[in-house]
Amino acid sequence: MLTAMALRRVITINAVAALLIFGGIDRAARAASEAHGGGGGGQSSGCVWEQDLTLTVEGRKLQVSQDAIKTGKLVESGGYFIHPDPKGLFIFIKAPTGKTYRAGLTILQGKPVKGSRELCTAYFAGRPIDAGP
Repeated sequence: MLTAMALRRVITINAVAALLIFGGIDRAARAASEAHGGGGGGQSSGCVWEQDLTLTVEGRKLQVSQDAIKTGKLVESGGYFIHPDPKGLFIFIKAPTGKTYRAGLTILQGKPVKGSRELCTAYFAGRPIDAGP
């Protein structure tokens, strides 16, 4: 029997796969960006769908770069501490109020960036939920 986390990953993977098969990679990236909170920001690596993530927590919009997510680097923004966990596919957010929030990550990989062997990789985030104290 699948755990809730494993089931959620299977559903996410199937949804992304369906978009890729039936809608093409560009439509899949655009849909994932809109559905999972991606928005704004740099395309520093040449990956067309790589965007900074915008997360809304306690009515405040926080931005996290793709580089910070890939490296798992702790980011501080206006009193909020954002800790990406790219291996666990989560972002943890510690608010100034003491609450902890968690957002799931979806990873999208595609063809190599022009002039490189490195795959084009981008993360998209779901809506942050209260993860307790």
